[in-house]
Amino acid sequence: MPESRLLVIGAHPDDCEMTATGLSRRWVEHGGAVRWLSLTDGSSGHQSSGGAPLVARRRAEAAAAAAIAGAESVILDVPDGALVPSLENRTKVIRQIREFGPDVIAGPRPWDYHPDHRYTGQLMQDAMYMIQVPNVVPTVPAMRKSPVALYVWDHFQKPLPIRGDLVFDVDDLYELKARVLAAHASQVFEWLPWIAGFADQVPADLAQDGLDFVKAHFIDRHGTDPAPHRAHLTARYGAERAAEIRRVEVFEVCEYGAPLTPELERQLFDF
Repeated sequence: MPESRLLVIGAHPDDCEMTATGLSRRWVEHGGAVRWLSLTDGSSGHQSSGGAPLVARRRAEAAAAAAIAGAESVILDVPDGALVPSLENRTKVIRQIREFGPDVIAGPRPWDYHPDHRYTGQLMQDAMYMIQVPNVVPTVPAMRKSPVALYVWDHFQKPLPIRGDLVFDVDDLYELKARVLAAHASQVFEWLPWIAGFADQVPADLAQDGLDFVKAHFIDRHGTDPAPHRAHLTARYGAERAAEIRRVEVFEVCEYGAPLTPELERQLFDF
């Protein structure tokens, strides 16, 4: 059977890691290939640095984070904060999808506090049908079948809260995800604490206390509560294990992709 391929799409060089490190690592553990695609270059995500130096730093951080999880990092050249759902950007997304040839695509829903996140979701949706149309972006061969498309978890309630169609136990990946996120030092130790007002809580000794800080402020604080998903967890892992699970990753099936039949779910997500 050909190698299965997972493409995770985010707006910035750390978004894929925040939402889908667990799924990505599971995919790699089961012999598949994973690519994390950032649609912007991350050039605005810092309080005191910017432009080419910040882009270079964030590219290096993203490559290091991806290596920890066994994934590949690709970052487009769209300026951070300037992403729009234009035909030009849709063409870039179609090209990326076709060149990688994923079985599954995961990305954000098209509503969020950040316009780059919203438009990443819009661009993913807009590309889903067009990737099969040969006369659209004809320089790259069209895909012969549609991938399964997933929305990554978010906490937004309007217009609709996200639905947990696929729920995965990631308890044993707690340390790995902390290491992946800590690789994005410009974000988890600098920019995000500064913009959110808790920079005074960043530890002085990152080598000793950095991972605990990341766990507390980015995994535990913003993690998904497994309680509403016990029925899904029980169906996948059995009642005894489901009752013990503390950390999960949750995904909603996007109807713009291929239908996720029970047979296809077993084939793709037999973790």
